[in-house]
Amino acid sequence: MLIKYFGNDLKIVFTEKAGHWTKETKLAREYLQEGSTYIIPIGGDGIINEVTNGFFKEVDINNFDSVDFKNIEQEDLVALTDVEPINPNAMMAILPGGTRNVMIMSLGLSPDFEECCRKISRPKNFQKIDVIAAIVMTSNEENSRPRFRLFVNAAEMGLGAEIIDKFKMVRNQISSRLLSIATEIIATLPTYKSNICEIIEGTIEDKSTNKRLLTKKTIGMVSNDSFLGDGFQVATKADVTDGLPDTIVIKNSDSFKII
Repeated sequence: MLIKYFGNDLKIVFTEKAGHWTKETKLAREYLQEGSTYIIPIGGDGIINEVTNGFFKEVDINNFDSVDFKNIEQEDLVALTDVEPINPNAMMAILPGGTRNVMIMSLGLSPDFEECCRKISRPKNFQKIDVIAAIVMTSNEENSRPRFRLFVNAAEMGLGAEIIDKFKMVRNQISSRLLSIATEIIATLPTYKSNICEIIEGTIEDKSTNKRLLTKKTIGMVSNDSFLGDGFQVATKADVTDGLPDTIVIKNSDSFKII
């Protein structure tokens, strides 16, 4: 079917499971550096995010080791998250696949594989979308270092991120997706405690800080996409093409109060 809509000049490569700096990211980066201009990941949100990272030159995380992120000036923070595309004219096709693919919904594409191929095989149907740059420190790991990631859906903090982390462990033991989701929620909600967090919003253009919020945060999210995994619509006004990521904060809702 790919040959039918995208021609014979295709190279098919099989990859491994998604994760930090996995094969998908490295492969996309290598092919773009060699001159490829069209990447078609077949999979869900995980693979799409990995390939998205491969569209940009690798960021040297050694630059983060001496940074005091608690007191960093906004201008310096923006400089750290500045990324350079390998080829600004390269394109990525997003097709329905994998266990979850909420980008299909957000972009208004058909969940039918062939119909989606038919639509995006026409260059006029392509559009620029936003990405979120995040520097992440995992506090519960000894000797952990900051990591740099790009996201096309959302970057989550707090309860949502912890549930996702438990989901990855549960999925190795329970084959049923519905049962594993129920298990991870039951395992997380009763004992979850909100954390004090400061959220700062600013603009790149004038390097100014617009808003600051110090709160006991249960869920925090920076979202490009109105849909999260399994089709939950959380950031209802988010648009992946408007250049304005939406910030969602749920405050002080420990344990089952969140329900």
